[in-house]
Amino acid sequence: VTSEMIFLILFAVILTEVRGHGSFIPLTLNSKSTTKYVSICGEYTYFDVYMPYPCSDLNIEVFPTSGKPNIYVSKANIDGDPYPTKSKLTWAADVYGDNKVSISHWDPESSPGWYYIGIYNDCTYQSKTASYSITAYTSDDNSQDIFSNK
Repeated sequence: VTSEMIFLILFAVILTEVRGHGSFIPLTLNSKSTTKYVSICGEYTYFDVYMPYPCSDLNIEVFPTSGKPNIYVSKANIDGDPYPTKSKLTWAADVYGDNKVSISHWDPESSPGWYYIGIYNDCTYQSKTASYSITAYTSDDNSQDIFSNK
């Protein structure tokens, strides 16, 4: 056993731990992350988050320090594939300056369960690597609820 083999084994174990569920990086709901992620031009980085609350809205927000990270979200497998892309998605924030997806609990596609997030570094107008942090959190907008006291 060489030191190179040991390094490769350790790297594979660390990579598996970092990627979480398969090749998705897990996000903890309502926990602001300070971890910086990087997406290279034209590539996706994938995250997932579990949303257990049927009467709360889900918000997914990126805080870029460089590049143009676009957000694509899907709730379930689309055509047997859970990886959202700019052509295969349910929700998106891909306009310059729009760094947040808000999913209303009134949306018919919304329900408790896993949400899959693809962050795509759009290099149409720049060629920087996207660097960002990402968070997923709930909010309660009960203004349309018929039994709300508001």
